[in-house]
Parts: sequence; structure tokens; C-alpha cells
Amino acid sequence: MRKSTPRTKVAEGLRALVSAEDILEAARRLGALQRQRKVDLVALVESTVAAVTPLPGTQTTAFANYIALTGQRLSPSAFFERFNHAFGQLMREVASRAVQAVREA
Repeated sequence: MRKSTPRTKVAEGLRALVSAEDILEAARRLGALQRQRKVDLVALVESTVAAVTPLPGTQTTAFANYIALTGQRLSPSAFFERFNHAFGQLMREVASRAVQAVREA
């Protein structure tokens, strides 16, 4: 069992607002997930949310967060190639759903 860290707390908070199934449904619809690859898309979303800062290096922080959340060994290139337009649209939708869930709570 992994120790609770700020990264895992952010991931748990996101899961409470937007389910993994909702993220995968939106990813398929938006073209961010066409087939399952080495990168766990739900963990990628969680890692990116945990890394969002106004400072340079956000993608590198997201990569470190991803490794910490999943324990998976992964090449940086396999990870960074997922940051594309479709993933940006997915992140927009996940954020919108999270805000909507907070407003409805």
C-alpha cells in the first residue's frame, strides 16, 4: 500500500469529483484514447492535475507524479507524446466536470 502524499491526495480528490469511467469515456469521445497504451490515461490526468502550476517544468512534474502514483517504469518519450491537442481537450472537460460537481455539492 502506498503512503498518502500530496500527489495521492490530489488524485483521490479528483476521483471523488470525476470517476475514472467518466475520464475514459471523455477520452474516447475526444480522441485522447484510441487504444490502450503503456500510459494509463486516468493516472496521466491525475498526475497532470497534481502538477498544474504557473511555473516551467509542469510536464516533468507530471511525469514524476505519474511514476509516484502508478509505480510503473516508463520512458519519458512514451509519457510526453501523450501531451497533444486531444489530451488538452480531455483536461478541459475533466476540469469542467470537477467544477460542476463542486457547484452541485
